[in-house]
Amino acid sequence: MLQRLATEFGAQFTVASEAPVKISSSLANPATQSNMSAKAGSASIGVFDVHVGAGEVPRWMRHSTSPVVVHLQNCVGTWGGGLAEVLTKGEEANARWNAARVIDKADNPPKGKARLGGYTLWKTPADWKCPQADAGQVIVNLYGQEDCHKRPQLQAMEQGLRHLLKAGHRHVDTYRLGCGSGDKKLSWDLDVKPMLQRLATEFGAQFTVASEAPVKISSSLANPATQSNMSAKAGSASIGVFDVHVGAGEVPRWMRH
Repeated sequence: MLQRLATEFGAQFTVASEAPVKISSSLANPATQSNMSAKAGSASIGVFDVHVGAGEVPRWMRHSTSPVVVHLQNCVGTWGGGLAEVLTKGEEANARWNAARVIDKADNPPKGKARLGGYTLWKTPADWKCPQADAGQVIVNLYGQEDCHKRPQLQAMEQGLRHLLKAGHRHVDTYRLGCGSGDKKLSWDLDVKPMLQRLATEFGAQFTVASEAPVKISSSLANPATQSNMSAKAGSASIGVFDVHVGAGEVPRWMRH
């Protein structure tokens, strides 16, 4: 029913649920991408923005039960600022993210510029009593920045994500990588989102991206006749029904924020 209304009115329904979001095997081929919004009950290929409340991105990342969560990390093993610090030292800190920090701080591969364009990961053990263990979630340290004082490098980020997707991962939860505060940040609309769109199309993947920025539907997508091209519209939300997985008991909080 929601799919019919979305198609008729050129609308987007974003639906929160505790049920894991799965990508249908029929969507693994980018050739089927133009029909993706008509696939009820399946996740879609592309980049999908999720609006969260002020300061809520770290909490959203911590409660994600996507098979993969990715954060941008520098190559020298420092976690002294931004999302990484909040997830390991702040009120959202937990054992899983601190374990990912331990993996990052190990010299395998050695710290330094050679890490650029790669990643390390930590997988939640199956015997841990948490939804992330049930999902077999991996936390990925994506090396796209030499150190915290230098500008993130788009090419290095793409290279690392490409390796990740080649390893078979297809559903990634993340945030606007490299687009934080400061004058050295990347542009979401001009740099990072188009890069993620290219990778999503090439590998038949889905990137769900948390941001405090409101999600807007482009006027060019208000006409359902343009729907088949929607996944190529960088900077625009898409027409259809999109499932967002939240942690146990988190639907009311998601609605409030």
